[in-house]
Amino acid sequence: MITELDGQVFEMEEEVPERPHPNCRCTVEIIEGEIETEGEESQDDKDKIPPRVPTPQPPNPQPTPQPKTPPQTQKWIMPCQGRISSGYGKRKPPVPGASAWHNGWDIEVPIGTPVKAIADGKVIATGAAKGYGYWVAIDHGIINGIQVTSEYGHISSWNVRYGQIMKQGDIIAKSGNAGYSSGPHLHITVREGAFQGKAVDPSKYIKVNF
Repeated sequence: MITELDGQVFEMEEEVPERPHPNCRCTVEIIEGEIETEGEESQDDKDKIPPRVPTPQPPNPQPTPQPKTPPQTQKWIMPCQGRISSGYGKRKPPVPGASAWHNGWDIEVPIGTPVKAIADGKVIATGAAKGYGYWVAIDHGIINGIQVTSEYGHISSWNVRYGQIMKQGDIIAKSGNAGYSSGPHLHITVREGAFQGKAVDPSKYIKVNF
């Protein structure tokens, strides 16, 4: 039996070489690794570095709002310099008709002593007033949620008008001896609430050393 393979003739079948034989021009490609099945992710794909996606940046950051500094409470001043001859509270009436409960301070000063506004405010009353003789009242606005006013009594004259805006320290009047008075002095009352509200100890707002 004659067998031919790639141009060579072999008389015996046993002489035919197995493929690939030395004269074969075939090429064999060896593929290493596991066979990839459709639908499965290959190891090569797993090892790939994913494309770099830029991290979304927040919009321009806004500065953190800082709490507003609360307005400083104005330090109240004395309306005039003198000795406090009668304080706030119970007392012996100095003259007939005067009250046994003193709703403010009496400050001993000569007649004609300049009287100053103890804090910023607006004039809400001027003229004659029972017991005071003549007076001036000032509204200081809302302080810690409460409307506060001040009254200046026993004055001899005043140089302000209703509705006038006053700054602390402005001269509003001159002291006198009018009304229920035992001698020249200035009376001052501090009230909380609406006009002619509750009288409080002036030391709550005016800090002095007795």
